[in-house]
Amino acid sequence: MTVMGDIFNDNVNSLVRTRDPTLILTQFYHLVVDTKTVSSEELVDVLYDLPNVISLKLPCVTLYQPSDSSEDEEDDDDDERCLAHVSKTNKITEVYLEQMNDFKELNFLLGLCCYVKHLHINSLQNINIESFIREILIRITGDSNEDLCLLCLRIPTADDQLIEKLKKIIDSNGRLVDYTIKRVMDKIYLQWG
Repeated sequence: MTVMGDIFNDNVNSLVRTRDPTLILTQFYHLVVDTKTVSSEELVDVLYDLPNVISLKLPCVTLYQPSDSSEDEEDDDDDERCLAHVSKTNKITEVYLEQMNDFKELNFLLGLCCYVKHLHINSLQNINIESFIREILIRITGDSNEDLCLLCLRIPTADDQLIEKLKKIIDSNGRLVDYTIKRVMDKIYLQWG
């Protein structure tokens, strides 16, 4: 299923929430979002309605900022319950993210997709690769994301020197014992477990 245009939420929610018998019988396994960005709230809503998605391709995730208004507290509670439900029940094992702007997006995605095995990121916008690897090492050896075993990062400036630097970071961290890291063109693949 591919969602195009700037009406991501309306487009998918109207499609998914129709009571067309053929749509109800259809299982969606791959979701490709072809908009510039998608908000975390919209993503959670769509995944709530599509529980069998196993691969997810996103342009960029804009994190939802809860309002300070007390009128919206009930809505915020519903959003948190929906997020908790989706993170426990979704079947997503592959995430392709076109652009990541900060670590909060990574934490959100790994929290939402706690069964992810393969994480592909095409662009680390303004994020230091060494810091990113350290953050991933913390995430994969904690209680969450124990299934994550492959990381693919597109780094246009990648060279053998960078690979050696990343190896030193991983080895000094001591969290990964059995791993491989390699560069293929401008992509770095880190696999473990």
